[in-house]
Amino acid sequence: MEEFRHTPLIPISEKDLFKYKQDVEQKNRKGYYVEIRKDTIYFYTIASITLGMLFYAFLMANEK
Repeated sequence: MEEFRHTPLIPISEKDLFKYKQDVEQKNRKGYYVEIRKDTIYFYTIASITLGMLFYAFLMANEK
């Protein structure tokens, strides 16, 4: 018992160990996934145009 004190009491099967290694490799290969929908593009385009028009209107009002 003294010689093998770091081994688990419940043995790990080779199938479980292989499955764990495959899961780790799959997560490492996955990388990042970014999804951009047309709705968000339209929203930010309209919002930026509106803010630009407001900024321009304030500039024109400030000059007078």
